[in-house]
Amino acid sequence: MTSKNLFAKPKRKRVQVAVPECEGVVFIQELGAKQLNDIRNCHKDDQSKADAFFDFEFHILACCLCDEDGNLLFADADDLRNNSDMSVDLLRRLSEEALKVSGLSVPKN
Repeated sequence: MTSKNLFAKPKRKRVQVAVPECEGVVFIQELGAKQLNDIRNCHKDDQSKADAFFDFEFHILACCLCDEDGNLLFADADDLRNNSDMSVDLLRRLSEEALKVSGLSVPKN
């Protein structure tokens, strides 16, 4: 294997998640390392803990919510934040699923 092969855009894991509140399903694909690094760099030290938590969840979902072909549903976290009126419970459930499919642990309260 060469570095070119290693850093080529691999096919990401994708799972289908039932969303009964919307009477349908959504697909969630795993995060890429670059996406995770970009999300980490977006967080500001001056944010409150609650603001940082929800900001993190919006960023995660903007990078992971996709259609069955892997096309992202939202351009970025602001697009998701401004165009979605999902419940906080649904936001948390989907972000936990995104972390799980990405091989990351879900933060404990």
